[in-house]
Amino acid sequence: MTKIFVVSLPRTGTSSIATLFNNVAIKCKHVPSNYYNHLKDEYDAFADTPCFDPNFIAEVCYNEPNTHKFIYICRPVYDWMNSIEKSNLHIYYKDMVDNCVLNGESFMDKKTWGNVFGYDGIYSKTKFRNKFFEHRKNIDNLLRNEKIFYYNIGTDVQGLLTFLNVNVSLYPNIKFPHENKATLF
Repeated sequence: MTKIFVVSLPRTGTSSIATLFNNVAIKCKHVPSNYYNHLKDEYDAFADTPCFDPNFIAEVCYNEPNTHKFIYICRPVYDWMNSIEKSNLHIYYKDMVDNCVLNGESFMDKKTWGNVFGYDGIYSKTKFRNKFFEHRKNIDNLLRNEKIFYYNIGTDVQGLLTFLNVNVSLYPNIKFPHENKATLF
């Protein structure tokens, strides 16, 4: 069965896109984390941890090639960096790395965060900025043969819904919601 994966980094609009999906009857789970395997039959779409992990994406593509749809939310790096700092995610990053379980049932997935941002728990603007661009490059390479929609946040909602095979005539005035503007969770 086709699933939708939002493969963008946290703080790019993953909460908002999950809300949008749920508003148009696409059952979406935001931050499925380590519980993805327990939830995959209950939901149509997934956003945030672990979906942004290139290893997770590669596994999904390997196990079921060309059967899923992927969304990458395009957000300017300076907006993303501001959101990381405004939400204090840069502070929580070290706690997540230090306190999360590597291969267990924890809310935050240490492996995902470590694979993308490193296991050192050290935040720096330069490091995260570089990881932002490295992540986009990884997505482009991993999904070059898959069905992917690059979504510029807040624009072309109808185009996004059309890509997802949603009958847009049912939602002629739908707008992109803006969730989670300042909070972490």
